Amino acid sequence: MKEPLRDLSGEALHEMRRLRRILLGLRVWSWLRPSDRQALLWLAFGAGLLGSLGTVAFRLAGHALQAIFTGERGDIVATFATLEWWQRLLIPTVGGVLAGIVLLFTRKLHGTKSTDYMEAVVVGDGHVPVRPSLLRSLSALFSISSGEAIGREGPLVQLSAVAASLLGRFRRMSPARLRLIVACGAAAGIASAYNSPLGGALFVAEIVLGSIAMETLGPLLIASVVAVLVNRTLFNDGPLYAIGTVAGPTFGAMPFYLLLGLCCGIGAHLWMRLLRLSSRAFKLTRLPLAVRLPLGGVIVGALALWRPEAVGNGMSVIQHLLQAGHYTVPLLLTIATVKILATNAAFGSGAVGGVFTPTLFVGAVVGALLVAATALVPWLPALDPTGFTLAGMGGFLAAAANAPITAILIIFEMSLNHHIVLPLMVTTVVALFTARRLGGESIYRESLQSGGPSLFDGELGELKVAQFMRRDFLRIRPAARFSELASLLLKSRRAHVVVTEDGRTLSGVVQLADVEPYLRDPYVAETVLAIDVAHENMPALDAAMSLPQALEVFARNREDTIPVVEHTGAESRLAGVLDREDLYLAVSEVTRRSRARAV
Repeated sequence: MKEPLRDLSGEALHEMRRLRRILLGLRVWSWLRPSDRQALLWLAFGAGLLGSLGTVAFRLAGHALQAIFTGERGDIVATFATLEWWQRLLIPTVGGVLAGIVLLFTRKLHGTKSTDYMEAVVVGDGHVPVRPSLLRSLSALFSISSGEAIGREGPLVQLSAVAASLLGRFRRMSPARLRLIVACGAAAGIASAYNSPLGGALFVAEIVLGSIAMETLGPLLIASVVAVLVNRTLFNDGPLYAIGTVAGPTFGAMPFYLLLGLCCGIGAHLWMRLLRLSSRAFKLTRLPLAVRLPLGGVIVGALALWRPEAVGNGMSVIQHLLQAGHYTVPLLLTIATVKILATNAAFGSGAVGGVFTPTLFVGAVVGALLVAATALVPWLPALDPTGFTLAGMGGFLAAAANAPITAILIIFEMSLNHHIVLPLMVTTVVALFTARRLGGESIYRESLQSGGPSLFDGELGELKVAQFMRRDFLRIRPAARFSELASLLLKSRRAHVVVTEDGRTLSGVVQLADVEPYLRDPYVAETVLAIDVAHENMPALDAAMSLPQALEVFARNREDTIPVVEHTGAESRLAGVLDREDLYLAVSEVTRRSRARAV
C-alpha cells in the first residue's frame, strides 16, 4: 500500500517531491522529444541561421570597404565608369596587394596548403578550420571590394561552412552527421548569395554530396530557406534578376535553343580549360603569392581602362543584358573578351573567390550573341533576347558544373518566370551532353578532389565501425537509483543510457521507452535500479566490424543506437556507440565516392 505524503519525514518528503518533478519533466520530454531525423532538421535550422548571419556580415563589410576604395557603395561597374583612369588602375592593384598580404600571412601561420571554398564544404569529416577560413575570407573581401573579377559566393560559402562546423562540433556530432550539417551551412551560403533556396540546396546536394535523397536534401532545404528568409528580412531582397516577360516557348524557337545548348556545351569546355590554363600560367611565373595577386589586379585595372565591365563578378552586366534586350555583336564580343580575360587574371593569380557568377555571365553573353547573330539574317525568326540570355546562363552552368537540375532551378528562382523552364530543360540537357562528349569535367572537380584523404574514401568493406562510432555517450552505474537515471535522461535530452559499472564493462542499455512505465508512480520508481530496466541482452557491435556487418546487425534489431566494444586479447571493453542514422549517412557517402571513382 502506498505511503501517504503526510507520513513522510521532511527530508523524504522533499526528495519525493523532487522525484515527482523529475518524472513529470521526463514524461513531457518523452512526449515532445524529436526523433533523430527531426533533431537533425533543428540543427539544420541553426546552421542556416548562423550561416546567413555570416553572409550578412560579409555583405555589409564589402559595402563599407568598397566605399573606402571607390567612394561609392552601389554597382561597382557604374562606379568604375565614373573614376579617373589612374583610379581604375590603382584600386584593383591595391586590393590585390592587401589580399596577397593576408594570404601570405595565412600560409605562414597554417602552412602552404591552400583550401578553396569548395574544399571547405565537407570533403573530409566536417571539421572546417576557423582561422584559415576567416583569413581567406578577409583576403576575398579585399579582392572583391576593389573590383576583382571574381565571385563573392566563395567566401559566403566558406563563412557559412565555418559557422555550421562550429555548431556541429559544439554538439559533438559524429563525422557523417557533422559533414551533413556543414553541407547545410554551405547551402545557406549559396542560397544567400543568389536569393535561391532551392538552388542553394540542390547545388550542394548535386555537386558536393552527389545525392538528392530526402535524408540529405531535407536538412539542406531547411538551411537554405532560413538563410533566404534572413536576407529578405534584412535587405528586402527580391528576385536577383527583375525582368519583364519571357516569350512562351514555341516549336519555331526550339531548334535555336538546341543550337544554344550545343554552343554552351562547347563554350563551357573551353571556359574550363582556359581557367586551368590561366592558373598554370601564373604558377609558371614562379612569382610569390604576394606579387601574383597584385599582378592580377593590375591586369583587371588595365582592362577596366578599356571597358569598366571588366570589374566585378558580372552580376550587374547580366542585369543590363536582360533589361536592354538587343546588343550588337561587336559590343557583346568586346564585353565578353574583357570579362573573360579579367576573370582569368583574377582566378589565375590566386584571388580567393568563386567562378559561379562569372560562369553565369559567360553563358548570358553566349545566349545574347546567338540572338544578335540571328538578327543579322533577315529570313530567320526574331528570337526573344531575355529568354535566350537566361537559357544561356543555365546551359553554361549545367555544362561547366555537371549539374543540370541545379542550373534549371537556380535560373528559374533568379527570374521567377515559368516560361523559361521548358527552354532551360532543352538547353541544359544538350549543353551537358555536349560537354561530356568533349571530355568535360565539373569545374569543381579539382577542388573536391584536392582536400587530401577523407574518412569516406575507402571501400565499404574496408571501413570499420571504430571510424564512425561516437566515443562520448551517457553512462550510469547498474546500482544507480531510478531518480538518478531519470535526472540524467532529462538533463542530457538523450534517448538512451549505457549501463556500466567501471566504464569498461557493458551491462546493458536503458532507452527512454524503458522508463516510461515508471513515470506515473514515484513510489514504485524509487525502488527500481538502473539495471532493473536495462536491456541486458542488447546486441553489441565490435569496433573491428566492417560497415556492411554493422548494417546486418542493425537490420536484425530495432534499436536506433547500439553500443560498441573493443577487444584486446581476451578482454573486451566498452568503446562507444553507433547510431543507425550515422551509419546510413556514412554508407551513402562511401558508396557515392566508390561509384564516382569507378566512373
